[in-house]
Amino acid sequence: MNAEFARVAPLVTIETCMDVPRRHGKTVMVDLLNTPEDQVRELLKYDEAVFCLHVSKDEQEEGVRPEREKCAAIPVPSVRWATAGGITLSFLGKLRKSFHPSVVIVGTAITKAENPKEAARQLKQAIVKG
Repeated sequence: MNAEFARVAPLVTIETCMDVPRRHGKTVMVDLLNTPEDQVRELLKYDEAVFCLHVSKDEQEEGVRPEREKCAAIPVPSVRWATAGGITLSFLGKLRKSFHPSVVIVGTAITKAENPKEAARQLKQAIVKG
């Protein structure tokens, strides 16, 4: 494990975070916000976790769209992926074609919508149809 990774989340912290849900029959989600691909590869050994490929609000506002597919293409068939950040109704189709997440986390597409209830309904319908 490289030193940069250890400064972000020491191995003992990761092990503790994985042990607690194991003892209680639960699942943990690992947010990979700004995590380099080599570190993602190291984390994927925890195949009982759900890994969230998350695009920050700042990156969204700058128009940066990191390739979620790059990490999702890492060949570990048992990995469950989640995605967050910049999820809109129009982006769902593209997301579904290139990357097949088990969990889709939607924030501002609902909370900043003119009609949040209708936005949530439309997104849910699109996800269910998927």
